[in-house]
Amino acid sequence: MSSKDEQRHVISNVLDKDQWIIDGNYSATLDMRVAKADTIVFIDRSKVLCLYNVFKRYIHYKGQSRPDMHDNCPEKIDFEFVRWIWTFSKKRKPEIIKMLADVKHTKNVVVLKNNRQISDFLKSVQE
Repeated sequence: MSSKDEQRHVISNVLDKDQWIIDGNYSATLDMRVAKADTIVFIDRSKVLCLYNVFKRYIHYKGQSRPDMHDNCPEKIDFEFVRWIWTFSKKRKPEIIKMLADVKHTKNVVVLKNNRQISDFLKSVQE
């Protein structure tokens, strides 16, 4: 795992490019990404569904790397990760919602809560 300073340096280099897409909820760089983004997509799923998907991925890929991950990143679950998901809506989500509210008049902010919204959004950006 990279240090926060290293993460910020790497992300800073990416943000200097003309176009980019960054996936993830890395709090150490969220402020930088929101400041430079023109569009922010927040996928706001329930913690129960998130945990279900984590366990489903774990069962399917246990001990091996998923196709969307680096080769040396075997699927695993630990208590810290489960706790992070379970407490996200109380600990992290309010900060994110506030950050999005603060920029909603100057940036395209999209909040997706279910599969239908996600599907419709993906269709709209493909057109």
